[in-house]
Amino acid sequence: MGARHPLPYAYAKAHTLLLEDDGDRLVLWAPETVSLSALGEVLRLYRVDQLQRESASTLGNRIAAAYAGSESSAATV
Repeated sequence: MGARHPLPYAYAKAHTLLLEDDGDRLVLWAPETVSLSALGEVLRLYRVDQLQRESASTLGNRIAAAYAGSESSAATV
């Protein structure tokens, strides 16, 4: 499941960014308020195919659900 969400949980949560990998493409979900430095760091490390916008509150809930019980959770760090 970690490959489905390649960003470390702590980074995803701190910057409200969700990177999804469906095996064919990477989609980065970000709020309108995303910091350019956080966005730039993800784009530097990953070949993102698509950028999608979502409200910070909705995205925060999606991040929590995506990483719940996964290998990328903070519990395994």
